[in-house]
Amino acid sequence: MDFENFEETFIDDLSNNSFECLEKINEYQVLIEKTFDEKENPEKINNFVNKLNNVILNIKDDFKLVESILRHDSFKNILSIFKKSDILIKACQNENVELIKLALSLEVDTCVQNNNGMTALMYAAKNDKLFFFVEKLLDNNDASINLENKNGETALFYSVYNMKTLNKFVNCKSVNINHLNKNHENILIYCCKNDILEPLKILCYIDIDVNVVNNEEKTAAIYLVENGRYHEFQILAGGNTDLDYKNKRGETILSVLIKKIYEQNHTKDPNTIVPYMKILMILVQMDCNFNVSIDEEGNTPLMFFIMIRDFCSINYIMSFNRKLNVSLKNKNGDSAFTFSQKIGHRGLMERIMRHKSFNFDYYDKYNNSLIMNYICIGKKEMIAEVLKKRPSLLNDVNNNKESPLIIAVKLNKKDIIKYLIAQPKINLDQQDINGNTAIHYTVLNKNVELSDYLALAGANIHLKNNENKSPLDIADDMKHTVLVNTLEHPLPILTNDDDYEKIKKKKNKSKLFPFKKYKKKDKSKNKDDDISVNNNIINNNYKSNYKNIIHFEVNDNPMNYKPLEPFTEINEVVRKTYNYNNDAYNYNKNRGLKALATFTIGESVVDVLLGTIDIVGDFVIS
Repeated sequence: MDFENFEETFIDDLSNNSFECLEKINEYQVLIEKTFDEKENPEKINNFVNKLNNVILNIKDDFKLVESILRHDSFKNILSIFKKSDILIKACQNENVELIKLALSLEVDTCVQNNNGMTALMYAAKNDKLFFFVEKLLDNNDASINLENKNGETALFYSVYNMKTLNKFVNCKSVNINHLNKNHENILIYCCKNDILEPLKILCYIDIDVNVVNNEEKTAAIYLVENGRYHEFQILAGGNTDLDYKNKRGETILSVLIKKIYEQNHTKDPNTIVPYMKILMILVQMDCNFNVSIDEEGNTPLMFFIMIRDFCSINYIMSFNRKLNVSLKNKNGDSAFTFSQKIGHRGLMERIMRHKSFNFDYYDKYNNSLIMNYICIGKKEMIAEVLKKRPSLLNDVNNNKESPLIIAVKLNKKDIIKYLIAQPKINLDQQDINGNTAIHYTVLNKNVELSDYLALAGANIHLKNNENKSPLDIADDMKHTVLVNTLEHPLPILTNDDDYEKIKKKKNKSKLFPFKKYKKKDKSKNKDDDISVNNNIINNNYKSNYKNIIHFEVNDNPMNYKPLEPFTEINEVVRKTYNYNNDAYNYNKNRGLKALATFTIGESVVDVLLGTIDIVGDFVIS
């Protein structure tokens, strides 16, 4: 019998589990040993082993005959090639437990890899039925443990589908937990990228590099943010995760998050925004850097939420982010303050101004200062607060060389004027582009009361303007005897006034005109002394001229983000995400703005949020 006939009958007998196979081996021993000479016929041996394997793979449980054949002395070269074949890989693919046991007993090579670089251990790692095989290889520190497939992935990457197996892998000293595949991903980033979440319960608590950056310049945390996996993100963020990582494209965790939030615009289901808002809360709690830009314009997260009018998020960030800088500007010169101005939310402007990081050296495009803005809208308490932080703003001038005092006079803000002239370092004689001082304008306005205030405080009534006219000259030209008398002999109009006590100290005492505490008595009006009418006309003109200061326009740049739609539905969902409830809106309205600027650690989140409704909750209260 030639070898081809022997091979055919032998394979048939083996397929039928016939022990005649063994008899044929003994009968044709010389033929077999000659044919299976490894040096002479390697190709024939490989072909025979392939046919043998095909038969073996179809056997389910009884491998006694197969084992006897392979251990036969005449089959030693066959066994040698068999050990190097992919029989163990296919056995694991087919979940053939008995064949795997046979292969282990025959010491089949576990390092064999198929065309995709897959090993038997890689296939077994995915299958909980084959845990015994995985356990044996790991316990023996098998050489196949850290072999890579074509993607550079080891068996560890396949264990993520089986928690028992994964736990075994991560506790094996031979396993390289931080192995990187060809995309520069370890098992952690691999799981986060592919949304395989269960393994994170294990991976986040072992000594694994949580900050690996793959070839796409993304980290595990970024993938969790993209997928809205807030629970897993919270676990990961609790470790050594770099929450401030920035790639070469300028992307950060926050920029990715903001992008995902804005993608919820025009969503059919407002609840899709919830996971991303919860991630935002985690980032705030973890002191993530909220001073980074989130787009090409250089906007910060705070600027973004102001533009989309998400006041709940604004409050949360401002209340709990300890390193927040509200004074940062984007590439267009806009800041959180100017954006709050553009949306017309003065309460938010004031809260931003009270933040510890606010820069009071703020000017609009006409060089008007914050004090000038608050003069125009009549906010004396805000003027006092600004001056407390930036005394130098008292005498600052805008592009028209107008000081705060000149603007206050033009707008007839009596209480503010009294406050300003009571300041020790007030410049009463600042001249604008027309050469006029504050007292020039009180005279031009025929305002006896304000003229008296300024003259009493020491304003120079002889200083000439560009037309070579002093306040006294103008009063003389108008033949306004009351004004002339007031300028030359100013007297206090009000008593028991703290500001006037300060003014009195500023005014040098004169032998001719001592400071007296009494009200001027009413005198009969001159025919040219219709003060109230003239003042109303002139001050209305000034209000029109100073509209730009009231608006405090830093620039004309449009806002690139708009409120998410449907606005009401989304904001209701956001409100609930931040634990607002209907009862929470029965807030204490007596809590002032100052209470919002600071809070103690002992206060609950809701307590702090309640306090903000005064200034940021007006649009959501129904």
